[in-house]
Amino acid sequence: MVLLKKTTDPRPVFLNLLKIHLPLNALVSILHRVTGVIMILVLPLLVLSLAGVIYKPGIYRYMAIIPNYLWKIAIAAILTAYMYHVLAGIRHIYHDFSGHHSLEVTNRSSIIILVVWTVWIIIVGSRLWLV
Repeated sequence: MVLLKKTTDPRPVFLNLLKIHLPLNALVSILHRVTGVIMILVLPLLVLSLAGVIYKPGIYRYMAIIPNYLWKIAIAAILTAYMYHVLAGIRHIYHDFSGHHSLEVTNRSSIIILVVWTVWIIIVGSRLWLV
């Protein structure tokens, strides 16, 4: 048995992921996984900053090295990632326990998640920039 690929094989050799059009449900699910990874990566930094504030109150002097707008961007990114992950997690739990797995219901819930998340981004962004 030869494991070499035939030259007349019509299957693609290179799969271009940018040309594949995924449905909205898949994009919402992938973004849920991405925000989960972001949450895992950011959690140690949040714990260390909280511990630094509690046990070493003078840490604010070192935090002043980084400009205020960069702190606001970082906080906004962390909050939006956490909120999206919570919203998409609630969506997944709803679909798991309700038994509604039709394409119409999942499309509608995906749109609702994205609309609520967009409103959340606007609220968080406006609150952070006004403070």
